[in-house]
Amino acid sequence: MKAHHVALALLFWFACTSTHSGGIITSGGVTTSGGATISFGGATGTAGATISLAGGKGGTPVAGMPSTANTTGSTGGATITTLATGLQSPFNLVVDATSVYFLDCSGAGFVLMKVPIGGGPTTTILSEESSPSAFVVAGNNIYALGESTVMTVPVSGGQPVTLASGQFFTYGIAMDSTNIYWTHLQGGGPIKKMPLAGGAPTTLAPLATEYSPSAIAVDTTSVYWLNTTSAGYALLPPYHTTIMKTSLGGGTPVILASDTEPSPRGGSYGIAVDATSVYWINTSNTGGGFSTLMKVPIGGGTPTTLASGSFSPSATGQIAVDSTSVYWVNGSDYRSANGSVMAVAQEGGTPTTLAARQTTAGGLAIDATSVYWTTGGDTYGDGAVLKTPKIPVGCDLTVASNALAALGITVVGDPRTGTTTLPLPLTSGGVITQWAQIASTCKDGGYDITPLAGKTICVLGQDMTQLCQGLPSSVAVLMNSGSVACIYKGVRAGVEIAPGIWSATSPLCTEPTIATGATVLCEGSSCTSATGPCCPALMSMNRIGTCAAACTLPSITCDGPEDCSNGTVCCSVESTAAGFGGTSCLSPPLCMTPNTRMICHQDADCQPSQHCVAPNPMPAYVSDPSSPTTPPEYWRVGFQVCAP
Repeated sequence: MKAHHVALALLFWFACTSTHSGGIITSGGVTTSGGATISFGGATGTAGATISLAGGKGGTPVAGMPSTANTTGSTGGATITTLATGLQSPFNLVVDATSVYFLDCSGAGFVLMKVPIGGGPTTTILSEESSPSAFVVAGNNIYALGESTVMTVPVSGGQPVTLASGQFFTYGIAMDSTNIYWTHLQGGGPIKKMPLAGGAPTTLAPLATEYSPSAIAVDTTSVYWLNTTSAGYALLPPYHTTIMKTSLGGGTPVILASDTEPSPRGGSYGIAVDATSVYWINTSNTGGGFSTLMKVPIGGGTPTTLASGSFSPSATGQIAVDSTSVYWVNGSDYRSANGSVMAVAQEGGTPTTLAARQTTAGGLAIDATSVYWTTGGDTYGDGAVLKTPKIPVGCDLTVASNALAALGITVVGDPRTGTTTLPLPLTSGGVITQWAQIASTCKDGGYDITPLAGKTICVLGQDMTQLCQGLPSSVAVLMNSGSVACIYKGVRAGVEIAPGIWSATSPLCTEPTIATGATVLCEGSSCTSATGPCCPALMSMNRIGTCAAACTLPSITCDGPEDCSNGTVCCSVESTAAGFGGTSCLSPPLCMTPNTRMICHQDADCQPSQHCVAPNPMPAYVSDPSSPTTPPEYWRVGFQVCAP
């Protein structure tokens, strides 16, 4: 069946005076592929998401660690592209080969707009006079639900044509190659369909009054919908969640999944279907917004939880599914930058954050290469439509996470994924390339990547708590068809050291510790090897922090030369991309780079040409390396450093 693109509107959207709503996006026959180029060891490849295994979201790459440069925002390594700005409160998305379609608030109602898929000027297709809400796009036409109508209009705009009138409390819409389908959000609201060319609507499934259908999806045989069900009135908790279906020709509805008991949940949102399963999100008003992303076989059975936690889907409830992953938007507090765009494997596992710190995150859509969403901005008129590359084919975040855990590697922050094509051969003309160097490092760890020369592989990177030779480091997982091909470690971006990579089991990579017998001042107390390093507090007075077994980097393991032995010196590591990386005892050559400064108490602790002075500039934590206008946040350290 031809893939069609679907979007629905939000019930009582902020500042918009419409009674329409929805919560679905479907995608058929979608596969992931490339869309951005990454630099990795001198080779280039097509990436589903640009990555920075060196952890900096920018900065100078070192041997074997890829680089990236974000354009707008931050996704933990991926590039965000802004397609349209200056919007009021955009939401609900549909994407086709040329354009991204969305709804926005005009103050008097909804308007339906579009923007080129690569960005550019917006075009209004339907004004608030038409009261557009839920809509679908197929070829050259848009089919939309109005105040009490079903209408169509060319994608280029024009006068809408009414296909059906007298349709009240309409909510969700879907379509296949011949018909459109919609729901009525009311007790006993029917499921209806009509031909794309128009005609009399047909009721497919009359429902009992306790059922209020909302989001809807279709495949080649059936219509699926989500019921919001409660005792007394359908829009008040406690709720039941019921997933139902009927054949495309109509008939007795079949329950695929249902709550066994009502609960004070905040509602159920979105629905998407693929060849095997139906997907949706349950939410709760209790427990900090606890939600679950669910699926159930299209023939019915036991529901499976794919992801759960204290997240809230966007109020539009749009979710999407492709051949490998399920995507959704975590909504944010109104006008707050705590929303995110998420993905998880269809089998479940650890979700990946594709875009973080999104203000009033809203609608969602996908195509073969990208994920699209909306933000409301900090004020009206600051809304935007954005996109970022997908998780690349060949990555399996759950397999990678399990492999790291088996090696005892603890990671922090968001994972970053991408794809690249290995050079063939890994060595060229007898010259040792960076990939040859990586292959050698992999061999030291018990892996062999030489059979992958010339092939496209997945690369996953994440910061880790371990330090390699005392330096803040990341771990890289190379994957081929979802299996681990190699795991190796490397220093973060901006830390100059050659070769800068180590095997997965290298003894040079260890958890940060304070030397036996040494003490480090930390908020008036002393951290030792028994208590663990000092974890400093952001924007604090001198030496404020806590002693802990492990810090979410950086960590302070020394604060003077007396804490180090065996010819090492106490060194402040300051990556140009990631900012202050903590302090460690390093060999003198490693503490004489542009990214390190020797810690001292007096001039005698320094080289003859240097003096012991207060840090200038003070070690800074770069809170958002992707934004050059974001001011750094300083660690108010209590140590001095050697300087000319």
